[in-house]
Amino acid sequence: MQRLSAIALLGALVGGCKSDEIVWAGFNADDQTLIVEVLPTGSPKGEPISIELLSNLERTVVGEASVDPGSGPVGTLHWVTVDVFDEFEGIVGRASVEVDTEAIEDLDGDGEVESRGEGEWDMRQDSADPGAFAIMLESLGRDDEQREDRFTIRLWQPEDLAPGVEPEE
Repeated sequence: MQRLSAIALLGALVGGCKSDEIVWAGFNADDQTLIVEVLPTGSPKGEPISIELLSNLERTVVGEASVDPGSGPVGTLHWVTVDVFDEFEGIVGRASVEVDTEAIEDLDGDGEVESRGEGEWDMRQDSADPGAFAIMLESLGRDDEQREDRFTIRLWQPEDLAPGVEPEE
């Protein structure tokens, strides 16, 4: 009898548990991209660059993003920041940056154009300001390399807060 009760309890616990994992839905427009110039070693660093972040239908400005410096030689550390306006910071719970490098010229003479690839990183949320996010990224490459990297900013909201999206039961 005790074994049967333990099995019934285990079945109830497994069957009755809901996942606490958050499912994220996009909040801002798709192509919110900053172009960062990566320059040969010895080149000067450029001024910061920024963009307004728009809602998914591109009707409302919901924040801004910047990269400082906006250009620099290989090895430059770029401070990527996002500021979500106060009226939207209770909805946006996550920010990420997708970095995609443009193809670069044939540097090693093998006849093939190279690309550094792409990746996406979650930004760190400020402990005192829930609308502030940041990450430091380093531009990597060869000393004589010159290219443009695309930093696409993505804002995320929990799917159950997204209008018009029915949460899974």
